[in-house]
Amino acid sequence: MAVAIPLLFISMCAFFIYIKTLKKQNCLLLFLVFAQLCFAQQKQDPEAMLKQEMPDTARISLLKNLSAARSATLPPKKFYYANELKQLAEKLHNEPAEADAYINMGISYAMRSKYDSAIYYFNIGYNKAEKARYETGMGRSLVNTGFAYDHMGYQREAIKYYADALIIFKKIKLQKGIDQCNNNIGSIYYDLGQYKIAETYFNLCMASYIKSKDQAGIGYALYSLGNCAQALGHDSLALDDFNSSMAIRQKLNDLNGIGLAHRGLGIVYMHLKQYDKSISNLMEGLKIVRSFQDKYEEAAILDVVVQLYVAMKDYKTAETYAKHALDISRSMKVKSMVEIALEDLVLVYDNQHDISKAYRYQKRSIAIRDSIQAEKEIKDITMSEVGRMRTENASLAKKQSGLRATDQ
Repeated sequence: MAVAIPLLFISMCAFFIYIKTLKKQNCLLLFLVFAQLCFAQQKQDPEAMLKQEMPDTARISLLKNLSAARSATLPPKKFYYANELKQLAEKLHNEPAEADAYINMGISYAMRSKYDSAIYYFNIGYNKAEKARYETGMGRSLVNTGFAYDHMGYQREAIKYYADALIIFKKIKLQKGIDQCNNNIGSIYYDLGQYKIAETYFNLCMASYIKSKDQAGIGYALYSLGNCAQALGHDSLALDDFNSSMAIRQKLNDLNGIGLAHRGLGIVYMHLKQYDKSISNLMEGLKIVRSFQDKYEEAAILDVVVQLYVAMKDYKTAETYAKHALDISRSMKVKSMVEIALEDLVLVYDNQHDISKAYRYQKRSIAIRDSIQAEKEIKDITMSEVGRMRTENASLAKKQSGLRATDQ
C-alpha cells in the first residue's frame, strides 16, 4: 500500500493505507520487514536469546530488533521491549539507543491507532536524538510523527514532517529514509486523487529497491503501484502487481504485508465482479489485521467489505459490517474514519431507498466533516505560529552567538 508505510526500519526509519487512500500502512511495512530480515539472520529465537548472558552492548542491539519488530511481536510486547531498551540505554548513558526506544514506543501506539500517544513518544525521541546529535533518530522521529498526523487526517502537518525528515535523510545519505519519505509523500498524492503523481513517487522507490536488491521494499512498492493501477482502471495490471507483492511477502513470512495484498486483491476482484474471490481475500486480510490488533486497517478493510455486499445487493450484511466499522472508528477516535463509516451507512440505506435513515447518517457525516475542517484550521494556525517562533528563536540565537564572539 502506499500507508503509509507500516513505521520504517530498524535503527533507521520506521513508519500503514486506507482502501480508498492507499496510504498509511505501507510506511510501517518497510521497517517491519527489515526487522524480520534481521531476525532471519540469527540462528536462535531472539526472545530466547534474551535469557542468555551477554554483554550489555549486545543486549541493546537485540532489544532494538525486538522492539522494532511488527510481525514478530504484538504492539504491547513491542512496547515492553522498547521500555527494556530505554532502561538499559539509560544505565549505559547511550542516548541514541534511548531515542530509538522512545520512537519504538511511539510506533507501538501508532500500530494500535493511538496517535496522540504515539506523537508524544515521537517528540521525546526527537528531543533525545537532537541532544545526542543522532540524525538518523531525528529523521525517524519526524517521519513517524508525519505518519501519525497523516492517519489523523492532518495532511498539511504530515507533509511538513515528511519534508523535514527528507532533508535529514538526504544530508546523511540514508537511502531507506529517502525512500520512506518518497513513499509517504506519494501516499498523500494518492489521497488527493493525483494517482499519476503518486505513481511517480512509488516508481522512484521501486528503482531504489531494485538497485539495492531489497526484496521487502520491492514487495511494498509493488503493492503501492498496484493500488495506483487499480485507481487508474488498470485492473489486470493491478492483479499482477498485487500477486507479485503477495509472492514476495509470503516468501519473507511478512504477515502484515500478506494481509495488505489480500485487501488489494479483494478490491480488484470486486471491480471485476468476481465476488467469491473478493470476499475470500478480504476475509483473509481481516483475520490477519485482527491478529495484530490493527483497528485502523480493520476499519479500512470493512469499508471494502461494505461496498462489496452493496454491489451484491446484500444490504443487511452490508449494514452489519458498516455499523461494526463505525464502532471501531469511534473507539479509535479518528474522525476521518468515522466519516467514512457514516458514508458507508448512507450508501447502504440509499440503495435500500430508506431515505429517512440515509438522511440521518448523511447529517452526521457532514457534521463530522465540518468538525474535521474546523480542527484543521486551528491546527494550521498553531503550526504557523510554531514555525514563526522557531524562526525567531533561531534568529535570536544567531544574533546572541555573534554578540558573544564580538565580546571575546
